[in-house]
Amino acid sequence: MAATLKGVTVLFGVAAQGGISNFLAQSLTVTKNFELNDKAADETGVTVTLRYDGIGREISIEGIAKTVDMPEVGASCTIATKTDVGVSQTITGVVESVEEKGSNKDFVRVTVKVKQLDAIATYV
Repeated sequence: MAATLKGVTVLFGVAAQGGISNFLAQSLTVTKNFELNDKAADETGVTVTLRYDGIGREISIEGIAKTVDMPEVGASCTIATKTDVGVSQTITGVVESVEEKGSNKDFVRVTVKVKQLDAIATYV
């Protein structure tokens, strides 16, 4: 059944994830930040300089496992986003961790964490 929309147009849901097979994406969090940041204070303790280097992204995507095959730690992975917080609405990085959560009252949920740094040209 198609959704009925009233009011202003807004983004809804999670982008379809082709980068992780056997996985039904349920939530996605992308944090765009500086890899390094530092500050310098003068003799009185007042901050006089801020330095930021290396833009990157940390992605956490939670989903329901369809089969046993999940991404391997260290593998490259492409995540789709609905905004431009990524590079052209996709982020390719390295899988840093994979976490499985099981319960006798729920589907098996998997959280995949991916890291991407702009200074790294390819993650192949």
